[in-house]
Amino acid sequence: MNTNTINTPTLTVPARKSLRGKWGKAGAPPKAVKYPRGGFTIGMAIALNPHVCPLTIRTNVDKAIAAKTLVKLSDTTETGKVGRPSFRYMTKAAYDATRNAAKNLKVRKVVTPVVATTPALEAPEAVAV
Repeated sequence: MNTNTINTPTLTVPARKSLRGKWGKAGAPPKAVKYPRGGFTIGMAIALNPHVCPLTIRTNVDKAIAAKTLVKLSDTTETGKVGRPSFRYMTKAAYDATRNAAKNLKVRKVVTPVVATTPALEAPEAVAV
């Protein structure tokens, strides 16, 4: 028999608001972040998600790049302000679709027809009578 246990009454403490509902864990539930179509910058994603903190959007973009659901494009966008340019991102599905579209684009050789040229016939001059 264990002699080190003490019988204490259990207290029922109401859970914080963040612990209620579907989430059931400490802290705020994760926010869903929508990404713009095509290439976008962090500023465009922030404008599309006004209800989400900008730091959360940056964190989600970094996690999505690590999970390879977003691709960081090699080109950048000028911000119009002092400082470094903004990085551009694109969803992996859209990136693959644009690359495949460029690969599948076949260039057809245009054949120009050869036109035989003849010297221009001069019109007879009008003579005044």
